Amino acid sequence: MKIPILLLLLLLLHPSIPQSCAAFQNPSISTNSSITDIKGLAHTALELALAKANQTLVHVGKLFKNSSDPVLYRSYGTCIEENKGTVTRHLLTAISALDSNNFGVSKQKAAAVAAAASADTCEQQFAPDKSPMVDENKVVHGLSIVASNIVELLG
Repeated sequence: MKIPILLLLLLLLHPSIPQSCAAFQNPSISTNSSITDIKGLAHTALELALAKANQTLVHVGKLFKNSSDPVLYRSYGTCIEENKGTVTRHLLTAISALDSNNFGVSKQKAAAVAAAASADTCEQQFAPDKSPMVDENKVVHGLSIVASNIVELLG
């Protein structure tokens, strides 16, 4: 899935987009409501990234559990550890920081996922081939880029 499609999906899913757009086009609309709308949009992007990261973690867990090949077993194990970090250290922290109006930390954590260190480490386990999670990793990466950019608008 490409980034523009992800952004379109995010825009369609978030109910406050018309209000946010109106706030940018009409400065007489309360600034506080547009900040709230942008924060809600960022929260939606982070929640979507978290949901996809969790889905990827479940997928890798099933592959790990059903693998009899020792090389694949180790590779899937590495992917599990990396994906756990994406969920627990980065995305959950980004959401918590956003909820606390700590936009700098939220952006930093979302950007860390966008940097795709965990996805790259996982993918390297399968080089020169692609991992069975390559598409899922790309979606998490793309949503994290979108979330990080939205959070940046907040300060």
